[in-house]
Amino acid sequence: MPKVCKIYGNYIITCWAIPRGIVVNRTRGAWVKWKSFGKWLAGIVGTVIAGVVTVLMLNQITTGDKPSNPPTNTRPEPQVEAPHAPVIEARGSELFDEGLQQIHLEPSKKKHIKAKDLWSAPLGAQPSCASAFLKLTWQQRVPFPDSSQDLEFHRTIPMGGGRTEMFESGPRGSTNIGYCGEIFVYNTSLSPMVVELRYASGLHR
Repeated sequence: MPKVCKIYGNYIITCWAIPRGIVVNRTRGAWVKWKSFGKWLAGIVGTVIAGVVTVLMLNQITTGDKPSNPPTNTRPEPQVEAPHAPVIEARGSELFDEGLQQIHLEPSKKKHIKAKDLWSAPLGAQPSCASAFLKLTWQQRVPFPDSSQDLEFHRTIPMGGGRTEMFESGPRGSTNIGYCGEIFVYNTSLSPMVVELRYASGLHR
């Protein structure tokens, strides 16, 4: 490929390669390009611009198809409050003095309850082991909801030397305890529990 050089005096300062077809007038200190040199330069610039546009389009294609991250729900989940212990119903017996208490049970711990300690009635009532009882309902409030059977109710075995047996379990329920009876509310899980007890004193008619 022919070259065009810039000359000062007797010295060649620098040279450039030019495509064939360019006519150069070797005059001192200057040169004249061929009349089609502008077209050649425009072709070079156009090629560069076309390459840049192609790169931008490819980048748009490769990045535009990527799925955007779905919007995250930052709103907190609503807290579900546990219900209270079931309402006590008489069902053919006379009930007095309904009460309510919360029992906090650590893992593997139990609460000892004597019916006599909770039983109360108007003055003049004559409770006995055969005629009086304590009606009891419960609701596990922490943790909630919980469908496990980790909450257990045990009672002493008559003539059993202090041994107990399980007679009820679950997060919600009801039972009756004789006036002379004793029970143990037992948390058999590995997490703390809060149990709500509702009770009423009763006499058989």
